[in-house]
Amino acid sequence: MNAAVYQPNSTNPIPGTYVYSPAIGTNLTIGNQPLSVTFTPTDTSDYTTATKTISLVVTQAGLIIEADSFTRLYGTPNPTFTGNVTGQQDGDTFVETFSNTAALQSNPGQYPIVPSVNGANLSDYTQTVQAGNLTITKAPALTTLSLSTTAIAYALPVTFTANVASTTTGQPTGTVVFFDNGNPLNTATLSSGVASFSTTSLSVGVHTITAVYSGDIDFSSSTASAASGANTITIAPLDFTITLTSAQTVEGTYGTTRLYNFHVSPVGGYYPGTINLSASPTGPILATYTFSPSTIAQFAGPTDITLTVATRKLASLDSPQDRSRRLSHIALGLFLLPLLGLRYSRRSSRKLTRLIIHSLLILSSLGAIGTITGCGAGYFDRTYPIVVTANSNGIQHTVNVDFHIDQSPQ
Repeated sequence: MNAAVYQPNSTNPIPGTYVYSPAIGTNLTIGNQPLSVTFTPTDTSDYTTATKTISLVVTQAGLIIEADSFTRLYGTPNPTFTGNVTGQQDGDTFVETFSNTAALQSNPGQYPIVPSVNGANLSDYTQTVQAGNLTITKAPALTTLSLSTTAIAYALPVTFTANVASTTTGQPTGTVVFFDNGNPLNTATLSSGVASFSTTSLSVGVHTITAVYSGDIDFSSSTASAASGANTITIAPLDFTITLTSAQTVEGTYGTTRLYNFHVSPVGGYYPGTINLSASPTGPILATYTFSPSTIAQFAGPTDITLTVATRKLASLDSPQDRSRRLSHIALGLFLLPLLGLRYSRRSSRKLTRLIIHSLLILSSLGAIGTITGCGAGYFDRTYPIVVTANSNGIQHTVNVDFHIDQSPQ
């Protein structure tokens, strides 16, 4: 505040001193404040002391309080908020603080950052608050894919499993779509970050499987990452196996029956077709072959089968009693021939005589052969290979077994 005293009709101030109340430099408080000045002239003989009082209205200064804006990912801590304060007067200082409602796992969106200040003489200011914004964005999700196998036969179950993990905090929710060579197979819902899908319908061939996470309110979508070849599965055609579950070689004699046991199992969800069974000996063994069951249905599943080999008894291995019985029947027939010949002419009788003599010679030979056979020619010791074949819709597998004949003379 400045004051000056003039003589009327003069532009020159009257010399003297001025005393101000309140003193110059005093910070006035808000409201109506009286200001006075007292003038004491230097020439007190010609001039008198004078005082002047006026009223001054003191208003609040403007203080601008600002907050900066920030962006962060879902599931990460809030940053340290900052801002700026302008409009301070007379060296006043203020400490700025901020309030925000966003927590660690608040959903993506915008959350106001509201600034405020503390300090002396704050009542001398009118505050203009300019809030900032905290923008929370979706966090990335890491999706991985695993397959229960990378190679399997047709119609057997394959399971695909997708794991979706947060790269910050929290648990992704939503769905995963499984693709086969780019074509959607199935949509599965996440449970504790895991989604899975099983199928038996993949066709024969090579399949590249991918998994795509749909994303949710907190996490962005992502596609499964897998090591090279880890998300590829090869489906093989239907097949089957046949294995021998009993001894490969059995011992027996002619006229005996022996068994072989086999196990047949599909390679795949079922057999290529009905399985037909057969047995083929590779040597001159006289036998019949019976399978039980004789065939296996396409959808029968693993089955145990039995092959029964029944050998036939050879005539050369008959006992001496059996041979004597057959020779006696022949002798009786030869004895009766002359009696039958009485009814013929003399010429016919001569033919009949020659026939009888010839028959006696044959009978004598048979007796000799029987004697020789009985003395050792009837001993057999040989192994006969047998090939067992299983055929299903053009797919064939074989198993080799042996039948060992050990036949001593009777």
